[in-house]
Amino acid sequence: SPGAVGGGGSNAPALPSIGYMPQEDELLAALTVRETLRFSAALRRVADARGVADALVADLGLSRCAGTRVGTPGGSGISGGERRRVSLAIRLLQRPSLLCADEPTSGLDAASAKVVVDLLRQQAQHGCTVVCSIHQPRQDIFNAFDHLLLLSDGQIMYSGAPGGAVTRVEGCTGVSCPATANPADFIIDACALDRTDPVRFALSSRRIAQLSAEYQRRARDDRVVGDIDHAICHGVAFFAEGRARASHRGLHRPDGCRSGMLRDIWLLTRRAFICVLRDRLMLLAVLMQGLIFGLIFGYMDYQLSTKTLPDIHSRIALIYITPILSGYFVMSATLYMLSTQIAFFDNERLRDKLYSPVSLVLSQFLALLPLNILAAVPILTTMYFLAGLRLDVIWAPLIFYALLVINRLHCTAIAMVFVAINPFRVYALSSVLAQIFFLMTVFTGGFLTPVPSLSPAISWFRW
Repeated sequence: SPGAVGGGGSNAPALPSIGYMPQEDELLAALTVRETLRFSAALRRVADARGVADALVADLGLSRCAGTRVGTPGGSGISGGERRRVSLAIRLLQRPSLLCADEPTSGLDAASAKVVVDLLRQQAQHGCTVVCSIHQPRQDIFNAFDHLLLLSDGQIMYSGAPGGAVTRVEGCTGVSCPATANPADFIIDACALDRTDPVRFALSSRRIAQLSAEYQRRARDDRVVGDIDHAICHGVAFFAEGRARASHRGLHRPDGCRSGMLRDIWLLTRRAFICVLRDRLMLLAVLMQGLIFGLIFGYMDYQLSTKTLPDIHSRIALIYITPILSGYFVMSATLYMLSTQIAFFDNERLRDKLYSPVSLVLSQFLALLPLNILAAVPILTTMYFLAGLRLDVIWAPLIFYALLVINRLHCTAIAMVFVAINPFRVYALSSVLAQIFFLMTVFTGGFLTPVPSLSPAISWFRW
């Protein structure tokens, strides 16, 4: 009741849970359906995460594809309808009392759209309020809704039971809905603003004005507007109090909680490492780049001597440029991989607040660490020995190998930074910015141009 808003005692209403299912399904392509839900449940601190995730797989009809990798839209993996059901399952893991779905049937065929809407209706029948926007629904989907809010050009045309919408439109426009027509199509045609020519624009504007005026008249008579205003004010106060109560009682787990943060890092690292291992094309490219690069440079500088000045200069150039190019390869691969995943991380971290930025960065860095260590081996075993670099002491090749690994880790960090600060989350922009920064560090490193000759405005880049 409205009187329950005030106060902060033990009888205050429970903190509401709101789930949001976006229009685009942002998922990790390398994970299977079951793994996606299990990791999401574990990050949400769901009790018996594996059991809850497996139950959702069965309830949402995903058992057939539970072991299939999610894949990419239009590529290999699960179908579009199955992707929507996986996104819905992720939302249901938080057991929301209010679920907002942004065009849940967009991009789906009629059968898949019906399955998704039926699942949403099942949630509504189990006590979850479902609010969704939808375009061009088929007739049985249109009739599945309990309440319809019809909008056109920013104005409310109708609010009420779906069955009454056709009668309202017929009464205001004087046009009857054909017996064989889809009521949803008839309503959309009547409420659409036609801008193809001035005459049609004027006629459609008049229809919209009539429907809007009729809604306003009925709203005033039924005191609907006042009830909506009161509900909005009540809802704002309720959620504001709930947030304050949660903060006071510690219901929101703090990012600085050490045990929770370590658990998040462990889960995120496991998930990221699985994604890295299953990206076979990237693994093959990184390893083959190192092998080919080592063979080419080793052949170009085969068995350099230490007696002539040109050979000494060639050795210096080889030792300088090899770690740089090795790091550039891994930076490019990391930029592309993270750019395809950053939208998923944004949803988990910014909207759902499942973990802190520090947890995400550390986990990605740790997951890529074995690849950076392993990928430096082909370069060392080919170029170093072919070029005839120092082998009389054991620490010489080990120091060179350490330089390769450290520079690869440095370039991995550069890629992560520029993917993170890119506001548009577009691979091309992240790549351009990272390469500019990378080249500035190369040019100011002291090999191409002596450090004393550099301008103070750019010399700091070498650090």
